Amino acid sequence: MEPFTAWVDFQEEMLKLHRAQLDAAQKAFRAGAGAAAAQTAATKAAEAGLDMWKSWFRLWGIK
Repeated sequence: MEPFTAWVDFQEEMLKLHRAQLDAAQKAFRAGAGAAAAQTAATKAAEAGLDMWKSWFRLWGIK
């Protein structure tokens, strides 16, 4: 096993997550969603980003 295989795999999954979030936000805007839907999408994206960093900290044993 490569020394940083888990790290690379984790980063690839996070990149997929962020791409999916961006795609969802773009679709919401293109569909003419209102400001409330955009705000909800932004909140979900921020929460997902926070969860990603929490996972990263746990992965590296940072408290």
